[in-house]
Amino acid sequence: MKSPSRLNPQSGLSLVELMIALTLGTLLMLGVVEIFSGTKATYNMQDGLSRVQENGRVALDLLSRDARLAGVIGCTGTTGVSPRSGSLAPTAAQIAITSSLSNTDPLFGRAIQGVEGYEFTGTGLGQSFNTPSTPALAAVGNFGPALPATPLLQNRPITGSDILILRYVAEPLARILSSNSAASALVLGNNATGERNEGVDFAVALPSGSVFAVSDCRRGRIFQGTRAGRTVTSIPPPGTTVGNVVGFGNEDKYGDSALVGRHETVAYYVGVNAQALPTLYRARYVFSAAGVPAYVHDELVEGVESLQVMYGVGRMELVQRGAGAPMPAYTEQAQAFVTAAELANPASLVFGDGAFATSAVPGVSARALQLRALNVRAVRVSMLIRSPEEVRTDLDTRVYSLFGNTNATSIRIDPPDDRALRETYETTIQLRNQSFGLH
Repeated sequence: MKSPSRLNPQSGLSLVELMIALTLGTLLMLGVVEIFSGTKATYNMQDGLSRVQENGRVALDLLSRDARLAGVIGCTGTTGVSPRSGSLAPTAAQIAITSSLSNTDPLFGRAIQGVEGYEFTGTGLGQSFNTPSTPALAAVGNFGPALPATPLLQNRPITGSDILILRYVAEPLARILSSNSAASALVLGNNATGERNEGVDFAVALPSGSVFAVSDCRRGRIFQGTRAGRTVTSIPPPGTTVGNVVGFGNEDKYGDSALVGRHETVAYYVGVNAQALPTLYRARYVFSAAGVPAYVHDELVEGVESLQVMYGVGRMELVQRGAGAPMPAYTEQAQAFVTAAELANPASLVFGDGAFATSAVPGVSARALQLRALNVRAVRVSMLIRSPEEVRTDLDTRVYSLFGNTNATSIRIDPPDDRALRETYETTIQLRNQSFGLH
């Protein structure tokens, strides 16, 4: 009789087999981690790129929208301030300014100038600027021309970027029914009965205490006023007489062909936000019902490291108009794009007005520079924009060229060597009120 067979006991893994299994598992996990890390890095890069592209599009769109309106004052453009004689002697303008704000804020003293700029010293064509790793506030003397002491921009802009001031009359505009003899009180058409101002909400379009602009295509006035119902009343500066511009006809009242709207002054600059990121800001004025100004700084787009602006101006030519003597006027298209410092420099000869701009005759040089600024035809804007987070796997050591490809034709910005993703964006904006004729 055979004895039952003995069952073999189950044997475990040997040490060698266990080590092989652990090694294979580790290699597999490393592969998974590598794939995950690569995918995450790609996702971060794509997300950073999309953020930069979106910020670039939004920044240019917002700035362009205001720039296209620069200089628009109803149907009377700021280019109405044109020379009346071949000597370029100062003459009366079509637009008068009667606001006490001109005495407290220099930006209001040039309310008829639709475009105004300040160039950060050292950021012109052919120059380089090293952006500090920690944004630093700029001083008024860092700009050319020197930045005026305006409360709107006090302790706001950072080093390395330009400042762009834009002025225009915001839509919608309201039609005037009548005015008093001194044009210090304007009566608006009744929108409640559909009389000329259908759909215009006066509380939104013409808030009391604001700066207003009224024009009838022949003359105009920029003034601060209050509004009660359908009546807009001027707040005259102390010691002044409120009235129309003299020298443009015998009428001293605005009739039903005139328009009135809120006059806006906005400033675009690069500041720093609460997260210590360089950011594109738009500064603007708001007013109480009694006319007391306050200053609002809208944070528009984060990551804008540099804002550079150039201004396109035509060339001055002598133009024969009728039987009179030839008068200087600027051609329609922009013939040269220059910085704000060059625009304000009397010795800049690219405009063809050097004989006037450097004239020793009292008032002529200042008048020539004013006319040159009033005849800016286009604005060219370039921005360097970075991603909010560091998404690169390597350091960004590039020097970025704005406006051109060579050292002589570009502004070179050297940002900090970090892992942020950067792109440059540029556009040329034709000013809407400067796209026709000779001025």
